[in-house]
Amino acid sequence: MDAIQSQNMPLAPANNNNNNTPHTGQGKAGYGVGKGKRGLGMGKGKGALGFKKRYRDNILSVTKPSIRRLARRGGIKRISSMMYDESRFVLKEFLTDVMRATVVHTDHANRRTVTAKDVVRAMSSRGRTIYGFDM
Repeated sequence: MDAIQSQNMPLAPANNNNNNTPHTGQGKAGYGVGKGKRGLGMGKGKGALGFKKRYRDNILSVTKPSIRRLARRGGIKRISSMMYDESRFVLKEFLTDVMRATVVHTDHANRRTVTAKDVVRAMSSRGRTIYGFDM
């Protein structure tokens, strides 16, 4: 009879004060170790529990006027309407390649923080040396 009752009982009840129960990794409230009063939340703060930011395609924040300004700087007078999406695609590919090389340099230095020095080295390894950042 005791085996059947022990299967149905919770391993660590919330108001259990004796030390005879096995350790289950649950705190006094039964939520989890080190999570405080709020349980298994998504981080600190007073927002809604479980709220997670949804990421959209951020390349769309490169607007049509900003692409036009870059083209004017490059000496282009007229721009086709299809060039805006194409320039966004090329920019995204370029930034992806640069960030991948930057992360390689950061990992090689056994760091978790990307610095300007990593970006400069990644650009110079791609053959595009940039100046103006102290190494």
